[in-house]
Amino acid sequence: MSNLKVFISYAKEDRGYVNELSMHLTGLIRTGLIETWSDLAVLPGTEPDKEIRARLKVADIIIFMISSSFIASDYFSDLEIRKAIERYHKGEAVIVPIIVSPCDISSLPINKFQVLPKNTKPISIWEDKDLAWLDIITDIKKVISRFNEKNKLNRSLKPVQIKESSSTHFIDSLKSEIAKDNIEKAIKELLAFTKKSNNDLYNSLIILLSRSISYKRNWAAGLISDEQADITKTQIKDTLLSIINTSHAYAN
Repeated sequence: MSNLKVFISYAKEDRGYVNELSMHLTGLIRTGLIETWSDLAVLPGTEPDKEIRARLKVADIIIFMISSSFIASDYFSDLEIRKAIERYHKGEAVIVPIIVSPCDISSLPINKFQVLPKNTKPISIWEDKDLAWLDIITDIKKVISRFNEKNKLNRSLKPVQIKESSSTHFIDSLKSEIAKDNIEKAIKELLAFTKKSNNDLYNSLIILLSRSISYKRNWAAGLISDEQADITKTQIKDTLLSIINTSHAYAN
C-alpha cells in the first residue's frame, strides 16, 4: 500500500505551527502511512505557484492551518481552498481544517468540515499544546484509516463485461438516485446487482447501508447535529460514487 500524500496549507505567519505539526506527524511518516508536503519544501529557482498546484492536484489529505492571517489571504480562498473542494466533491481528497488561533471561520467555504482540535478550540489557547496536537493526530489517524478502507474497497471491485448500453443505463440510474439523496435506494439496487460471492464488495455495501440508516436514526433522535449528519451523508455519497466510478458493473 502506497503512503498517502498530505498537503499542508498555511499562512507564513503560522510557520511555527506547521513545524510543530510536522514534528507530531513524524511517527506516521516513519511507518510509511503518509508523506507530507508544504511550500517549505519549495527549492530556490523553482516556481512556487506551479509546484503548489502540482502538489495540490495529487494530495490525498489536504490540511488547512486556519488563522486570521490565513483568512485574510485571497490566495488561499481563490486557489487552494477552491481546488481542494473540487477534489473533495470528486471523492479524490479529504479536507482537514486545523484552527491554530482564534478567528471567525464562518466566511470560509471549508467551515462545513469538522474542525480540529476538538470543540474547535484553537491550538494557541490550549494550556497544554501537546494535548491539542495529540487530539489532532488522533483524528488524522482516523482519516487515514477511512481513506485506506476506501482504497481497499476500490481494489476489491471485480468488473465484468456486459453490454455498454446496459452498463451506462444502470450507472446513470444509480447516480440519479444519489443526486436526489435516495442513497439507500441506490445501495440496495447495487446490492441486488452484486453477487454474494463477491464478499468484499457485498459486505462493504451492507456496512454502507447500515451506516446510512444509523446516521439518519441518530439525527432524528437528536444525537448528532445537522452539520454532522450532512458530513456523514456526504461521506457515504462519496464512497458510493467512488464504487460506481471504479467499474461499469459489479459481479464475480
